[in-house]
Amino acid sequence: ATKEEIILLIAYGVWDPDGEPPLENKVAAIQPTGEVAWEYRKAHPIVGAESPLMSPGDGVVRTLDTSTGRVAAVICHDLDFPTLLAQANRNDVGLVVGPLHADMAIFRAIENGFSLFRPTSNGRSIATDAWGRTVSIVDYPDDAMVAHLQVARVPTVYGSIGDAFAWLCLMGFVALAVIGVARGRDSHGEA
Repeated sequence: ATKEEIILLIAYGVWDPDGEPPLENKVAAIQPTGEVAWEYRKAHPIVGAESPLMSPGDGVVRTLDTSTGRVAAVICHDLDFPTLLAQANRNDVGLVVGPLHADMAIFRAIENGFSLFRPTSNGRSIATDAWGRTVSIVDYPDDAMVAHLQVARVPTVYGSIGDAFAWLCLMGFVALAVIGVARGRDSHGEA
């Protein structure tokens, strides 16, 4: 980071067989000065596969301001959780870096209005803009990927109202069901 004067986001695992639990899955942000800006621990270990080996992190998405915008990072399965990724929207994050789960991750990027850089070690690496347009994609772990992404948040309807529309639809459905049942009783009573 210091030599190239760049910010590094490094994902890594820490295995301590004597630790309780023995595994930590983390991302660290390293500043151009070489200082660690923050560490993020995976908030949602995969049930069954990881949960016996690791404790979840605190679920707070860390951000780092850069000259081009604010960046954040999450890990793997964390990209499947809308409430976790909504933090990126609330914190005006323009770029999220997160390995694994490409399609779900792209959907979260679109609904929250941030660019996504998703590197993997044995899967599909992808870079998309805030509209879900693919900028770069690599299917082979031995290939390098270069992508130029805008680090700027795009305001979205979902970012503003969250799940309010879904809840409104559910309430409307319940109201219509109640009205339908009530009218059904009224029509049987008149006959």
